[in-house]
Amino acid sequence: MATDVTVQLHEAEIRELLNSEWFRRSLTGHGSRVTALARTMAPRRSGRGAASIHGETVAGPDGWEDRIGWDAAHAYMAGLASHAVQNAAYQVIGK
Repeated sequence: MATDVTVQLHEAEIRELLNSEWFRRSLTGHGSRVTALARTMAPRRSGRGAASIHGETVAGPDGWEDRIGWDAAHAYMAGLASHAVQNAAYQVIGK
């Protein structure tokens, strides 16, 4: 039995959702968990690079987005910690 399916995207409502305050709060909660987990999973010699991992929720061009990074003094973490951040995100989001 064949069934026809139609999907309609309402872009204005999606934009409204991505810019809503409750979405920002939810995203911030997820971002905080990802940041904390990434700090524990990051490789460390002294621990200062892992400790510099931080997150912030900012208004982006498509709505709220969470950014996770490290300070300029620990720029070398870009190659080392990016896997920790990705793995932490997968654990928090459940992929």
